[in-house]
Amino acid sequence: WFLDIFGGALHRYDAAHGIVTQVPVAGEPGFVLHDRAGGLLLGVGSALLRWDGARLAPVAMFALPPGARMNDGIVATDGALWFGVMDRGCSEPAGRLYRYDGKTLTRHGRR
Repeated sequence: WFLDIFGGALHRYDAAHGIVTQVPVAGEPGFVLHDRAGGLLLGVGSALLRWDGARLAPVAMFALPPGARMNDGIVATDGALWFGVMDRGCSEPAGRLYRYDGKTLTRHGRR
């Protein structure tokens, strides 16, 4: 799996058959991660989405700084999602680090 951030798409490469499939997403995807249920979690704009192989469904929406989008994410050993955000235009110091445990979003770092 890989992302086209500016094209707004999730891609899957099937190496055995040399086929690339594309799933359009509404926005700029910043990360894609496998979840425990066998699906994928995507950070897109200010939304956390889940791809189950057939459709994208919203998991959570976050209030991010104006002009920011999700960028890079990882699931920690405790199951919490950690992700960073950045300024879409790469011109403002909007970088932040967040932790989402499935219920609560906590901002870390800059105030």
